[in-house]
Amino acid sequence: MRCMTLRSPDSDTSTLHHRTPKTLNTMDSSSEQFYEMFQAERQALQTQIDSLSVLTTTERPPAIEQTLARIARLNSEFNGVSTQLAGYDRKQCTEQLKSLSESLTRAQTKLAPKPRFSFKNRGSKISSSASKAADTESEGEGSGSTPSHPRPPAFTTSLHSTLLSSEFHTYLTLPTPSLPDIDIASLTSCIINLHPLPNPHDTSNPSRPRAHAVLTARELRESVAHLGEVTGPAHLTGIRGCTLAVSCHQFRMHDSHDTIIYLRCASKPIIENCSGLRFAPWPFPTSNNADFSPMVDFIARIGLFFLKRRGR
Repeated sequence: MRCMTLRSPDSDTSTLHHRTPKTLNTMDSSSEQFYEMFQAERQALQTQIDSLSVLTTTERPPAIEQTLARIARLNSEFNGVSTQLAGYDRKQCTEQLKSLSESLTRAQTKLAPKPRFSFKNRGSKISSSASKAADTESEGEGSGSTPSHPRPPAFTTSLHSTLLSSEFHTYLTLPTPSLPDIDIASLTSCIINLHPLPNPHDTSNPSRPRAHAVLTARELRESVAHLGEVTGPAHLTGIRGCTLAVSCHQFRMHDSHDTIIYLRCASKPIIENCSGLRFAPWPFPTSNNADFSPMVDFIARIGLFFLKRRGR
């Protein structure tokens, strides 16, 4: 099935012809206004990214954080009206958002402080305490002893902001504390764990994980992702060859193929221009009691095989 679009039973395409020209004109006008606003904001963001190089080292971090927030906000606004845009405009906006994310990532990489490398001659005299400490640790490892603070695996990293893009073969986790809106893009062969840590300030249940407010995922390839719980919408676009797990209030998926989704959704999911998708129920405990019945209706209507967990 190349395209799956769900509509409520009482909807009918014939109702479109009964709308007044004024309503259609209003929709066209609002779409054009958003597209013009989007392009203006995109150009402003690109200018802001290009100007990062002229900022001082103290001015640059807050400017990067502001740019990240503006990109995330623009992406959220785009997701809210994407279905009202023409197909060409929607594709342009998606590609331009990806380009902005990649441009910011390149700028951060280029402007990051260069690490200092030094090569130690084993026969030379060690002059610094840091070198002595390094030698002590090296000798301990050589003698078979276990260091008191093992180093984390080299492939482990963390999400330090709401927006993460252009990673390859990396294990990604959330920071503490985590941010409510999560935006990830352009990840390949990654393991992604967005399941937040429990909230110690939740006196009713301190062991219950905190949920995200909004989740946006774009251009994921051959990755495994635990996307956690989302109190609002989850928007996924351009997902290929992945295995995902997400619990959300609203689920929208576009232009995605050959992916397994462990899903729990409080409303009927919306899927467009997708193929090779397989669905199974969310296998983890949840922190809310949202009604799961729309998911059962969703599976029945599109004719996909609904995998059942053992013992259920």
